[in-house]
Amino acid sequence: MEPVDREATPQERITEATLTLIADHGLAGVTMSGVARLAGVARQTLYNHYPDVESIVTATIEQHERLGSTQVQQLLAGYDGAVAKLEQLIRHSVAMGAHGHALAALESSLSPRAQKELRAHRSRTKEVVVEILELGVAEGVFRSDLDPEIDAGFIREILSPGPDQDVADIADLAGATVRFVLAAVGEPRVLVASQPGRRVASVRGTADEEEA
Repeated sequence: MEPVDREATPQERITEATLTLIADHGLAGVTMSGVARLAGVARQTLYNHYPDVESIVTATIEQHERLGSTQVQQLLAGYDGAVAKLEQLIRHSVAMGAHGHALAALESSLSPRAQKELRAHRSRTKEVVVEILELGVAEGVFRSDLDPEIDAGFIREILSPGPDQDVADIADLAGATVRFVLAAVGEPRVLVASQPGRRVASVRGTADEEEA
């Protein structure tokens, strides 16, 4: 197993090392010595910050989810319109899920504090989706009969990573998820801008990409 990026900060290396060990070996495979070795830090340095494995795992989850939330805010700020925002949120969530799916799969084995952090992250994701759906209805590009609170819950579940998600299929999975969700929420027969150079046509259950 190759060490994580040496140019990252010690905390970033510890987080990445812990996620890697969880993904490859499960919680039972996370040890203080294993994290230290993979992160390229001294065991004493690790113990100076974390007294035990549970504290490392909990801190890793908090850092992973906090980073994800920050990235989402920065990402969506760069796009105008509900369709573009929803598409980028989906693609980002699929990419993040491909690297963090082991956390969701092992949720029942995590400490109460770690489980609470995961639930809080899901709640924040739903809030973002609700805002995007409300924007889309106001813009006339999403179905007028949507219930943002209920439909956001469905979309959040769709974006939840599965334990068998293949990292090699990220692009295909993201594209399929975008088409599925936009087909479900898009206002029938409305053509809206999605990404620069592309448009997405949502026509009663289908979403087709066209060259602009």
